[in-house]
Amino acid sequence: MDNFTQQYLSETYEPIKTLHQSDKGKVVLVSEKSTGCLYVIKYSSGDKLPYRRLKELRHKLWPRIIYISEKDGQTVTVEEYVNAPNLEEILHDRGPLSEELVASIALQICDGLQILHSWGILHRDIKPANILLTSDGNVKLIDFDAARIEKNDAEQDTRILGTQGYASPEQYGFAQTDERSDIFSLGSTLKALLGASYKGRLLSVIVKCTHLDPKDRYQNVEELAKAIIKKPRKLIYYLLTAVLAALSVLFLLYFK
Repeated sequence: MDNFTQQYLSETYEPIKTLHQSDKGKVVLVSEKSTGCLYVIKYSSGDKLPYRRLKELRHKLWPRIIYISEKDGQTVTVEEYVNAPNLEEILHDRGPLSEELVASIALQICDGLQILHSWGILHRDIKPANILLTSDGNVKLIDFDAARIEKNDAEQDTRILGTQGYASPEQYGFAQTDERSDIFSLGSTLKALLGASYKGRLLSVIVKCTHLDPKDRYQNVEELAKAIIKKPRKLIYYLLTAVLAALSVLFLLYFK
């Protein structure tokens, strides 16, 4: 970290506690000294991550980025603090989620991924632990430390990253990842959220998302979103899904 960034962080923010730490980085909850507003400072290994582009794009799916520094193989970001549980925690506490809530979560993620993929950004680590669910039913996709900018002329990724059980086969060096790799991870996430005994209408969507061969999956998130809302009366279904999802969130977060 360069001296300017170190001075800026120490003068602007007061550390509160470390939220997460590993050999790959650290996340610290801080308070802005002048306002008392809460933020997180992320220290990530690597200086070719897509955080600058994320700061420019700005979408409700990912936390707002306030400041970025990339120096000497490290990326430091100051980000919006989202005080919400992740889906892994909710699964642990409450068990499988309702079909309506899972459909709402999937559609929100598809909406944000459409923007990311159009700019060649692949998340590559979509999983319940990286998805926050706020009290108003909105989701936040976090932790872009495994993300990469897609390269059309590469045969495979230079770094093998991702989480076992959610990462696509391509992420283990068999081929280069592309937007279909995020679709695989999202399908695996939906499967986990719905539980092993789920046999509803989203099952066929999950199966197609998680084919081993990328050519057999949905080819983009627009196709996936259409499959999720495919009903004789799409608008009515979408509105009903949103209402039921909101009720599910209230139950999950308030009626424990």
